[in-house]
Amino acid sequence: METVASRAVDTPDGPVQIVILCVNGSHHAPDEDPEYAEFVYEVWAPDEKLFARQRIFGADSMQALLLCIAACGDLLSRYYPAASCLGSDGHGLLQTDLSSGLEWRATVRMALE
Repeated sequence: METVASRAVDTPDGPVQIVILCVNGSHHAPDEDPEYAEFVYEVWAPDEKLFARQRIFGADSMQALLLCIAACGDLLSRYYPAASCLGSDGHGLLQTDLSSGLEWRATVRMALE
């Protein structure tokens, strides 16, 4: 697996590390037609122990990556609600918006300055 993104967020208990990994074969060229794409996120607690690891699938690599980032954002919001990153309140990752009815939506909040 290859690391495609990472972030450290600050919490009252210390830094939490987030790593997004591409599963072999998921990061394909646009002209390829895979059956599915897979990414994995890992969240490392302030004590440097693995707190969570989840596999996320999508119809293509873009969908899988977006869903993976949102799933990780949802987990951080639940278990580390005071997390902050890049000088702003919040972790700056996508979060699932459950108010949208029959379609999946996600939002992100981050400081612009």
